[in-house]
Amino acid sequence: VRLGDLYEHLGRYEDAAAAYEHAQAEGGAGLHAHWALAELAARRGDRPAMATALAGLAAGTADEAIGAGTVTVEEVNEGGSVPNLLVSNDSDTRVLFLEGEELRGAKQNRVLNTSVLVAAHSKTSIPVSCVEQGRWRSRSRSFGSGGHSSSKMRHVLKRSLSDSAKEGRSHSSDQTAVWREVSRQMTSMGSCSDTMAMSDTYDTHRTSLD
Repeated sequence: VRLGDLYEHLGRYEDAAAAYEHAQAEGGAGLHAHWALAELAARRGDRPAMATALAGLAAGTADEAIGAGTVTVEEVNEGGSVPNLLVSNDSDTRVLFLEGEELRGAKQNRVLNTSVLVAAHSKTSIPVSCVEQGRWRSRSRSFGSGGHSSSKMRHVLKRSLSDSAKEGRSHSSDQTAVWREVSRQMTSMGSCSDTMAMSDTYDTHRTSLD
């Protein structure tokens, strides 16, 4: 797994995937290898690798589960809490939410700060960041899946969480840094949004942002 992490850091994605899959086959790396492979597969759009990872995790993806109605994501309460959302998994399998995955709806769009594996028939709070600075009003009771954010946004999240961990703030993000990246992307791509929503830029320019 450490070799896979090194390859990934160096941008050698095929070697990284092979290393993670080898760790899975050896059986000694546990969830770490499956998890790492899933995150890499999501970033690379590698469906076969994702299938391998999900089989190892005995899990389904959040976007499929939300689409099927077996998982709901809502504000934690009527008042809402920007850095946290509530996931209810009514399915018989675990569901994997991936770092950088966008959730659209409710009071404002959010993005996952880190990957979370939600147990079957359970409820859990997940750490998120706001990616729609200009809205705090309800559009829907629950969230829909909005796909995955760009590599640059994931880098901002990863760096932010690393700093938070050093300061003992668990999975909190630097919300200002996240908003800054949303604004930078919008300016760079010549996009506009009444609510400063990352989704407005992504829906038009996703290929360029990836």
